[in-house]
Amino acid sequence: MWTYRPEWKNQVEAICETSQGDASTVYRFDLCSHTGTYVETSQHKLATDLLLSDFDLTSTVRPCHVVCVSGEQSKPVSLDQVETEIRRAGINVEVGDALIVATGWGLHHRSDSFIDRCPFFSEGLVAWLSELRLGLLGVDTPVIDNAREPFQAVQRLFESTPRLLLMAPLVIDCARVRTGDYFLSAAPLNVEAVSASLCRPLLLEGIA
Repeated sequence: MWTYRPEWKNQVEAICETSQGDASTVYRFDLCSHTGTYVETSQHKLATDLLLSDFDLTSTVRPCHVVCVSGEQSKPVSLDQVETEIRRAGINVEVGDALIVATGWGLHHRSDSFIDRCPFFSEGLVAWLSELRLGLLGVDTPVIDNAREPFQAVQRLFESTPRLLLMAPLVIDCARVRTGDYFLSAAPLNVEAVSASLCRPLLLEGIA
């Protein structure tokens, strides 16, 4: 499974195996909270006491808007791109909604350039997202800040909306998933006393 840093690498160890004559096969998982696709609270960047257990299941299993835009390597995703796509699709994004912004970059998650050359969000887009005060924001890039000129994009989002949940990085094929309204099932692994945990997100069509 993908991780941000080599020192955060996950370990999977068989502690007993039927192939070795044991009565059962059982594994031990040593997993980093920011592994694969995960959900996190504002405690990731702010000195808050918000844990995932403070959010009920409907925070991550809910209707969701998906906006697919073109994301170029090491280039910003602009507010104009997102607003134009929203208008084109006739989507109505309101305060407290769940929104996924997909660029297609998630398909590169096994590439060496996945982090260093990913598209990032413009300051204007982050400001607009902050004003929306979303309940959940999903992205398919591992980083949304400008690596060359960072402006604390994630921290700004959490400061504007402390109860925002951030889900990243998603793997969405924009050739198959179109801009529109979906139902999201992305309940995180239920680990107590943590602000981030792994999840297995699914987008479902045709569910009101």
